Amino acid sequence: MFFDFLGRAISLLSVPLTLVMIFSMIRMVKKEQRANMRTNIIGIVMAPMTLLINVIFMNRALTDFLSVFLVGGFVAVFGLGFGLAWGQTAKLYEKDEKLVVKRSIAHLIFWGLSYAITQLLAAFAPLFLVAGGLATMLFSAGSTVGTNTNMLLRQWRLKKRTA
Repeated sequence: MFFDFLGRAISLLSVPLTLVMIFSMIRMVKKEQRANMRTNIIGIVMAPMTLLINVIFMNRALTDFLSVFLVGGFVAVFGLGFGLAWGQTAKLYEKDEKLVVKRSIAHLIFWGLSYAITQLLAAFAPLFLVAGGLATMLFSAGSTVGTNTNMLLRQWRLKKRTA
């Protein structure tokens, strides 16, 4: 009972914090910025970690582990493919002998909305809807890993070519 309350409280508190974080990231991403491989590596690591934290707190929605694993794996792989393709929308080019990137904000908006919806579902919805929210998080995590992997590979190729 206490852990259920704690999980709901964390879900509710994380929504405004996440929206503020996404808003500030959108403001930053809209601007042209120096390309940094570490930023992509952090995204590749943090997306699955965020997903894992959500799965731990929303474990009550995981009633049939095999089904969740199979469907979740498919959704995550689909998200990864989507992210790899979406990574191409970022413009990566040299400016003043530095590698710069201008990213699309649509991915951040989608990720932030899916995260907020998942948290709200976890706090108030029946189990089957919470599982649906986890599916959107699996897709978002996969697409984040895919987008950042695409950018990392493109940066690596450009740096290798210019070196």
